[in-house]
Amino acid sequence: MGAAGADRGALDCRVAALEARPGFAAVEPAWRDFIACYPALFDTDLADDSTILGAARLVYHHIGGEPLGTVCDHIYEDVQHELRRLETGT
Repeated sequence: MGAAGADRGALDCRVAALEARPGFAAVEPAWRDFIACYPALFDTDLADDSTILGAARLVYHHIGGEPLGTVCDHIYEDVQHELRRLETGT
């Protein structure tokens, strides 16, 4: 599958997620995993700043129903939580 096919597949997944209206609780574990893996994805050029911003917008605004203006605050809080988790090993 070429890059265009991969992009189309990712778009199809996002559309399906929005149509299913799963609620934040249903996607939170995957979001937490994404936050934990983001540094490795970034370091290998598999993700960049727009990736985390787009994912957070989808998770918090479109699925979770949070105001769009709060998305960056959620990213900050989630990254801080992950850093504390790594420091304490819990």
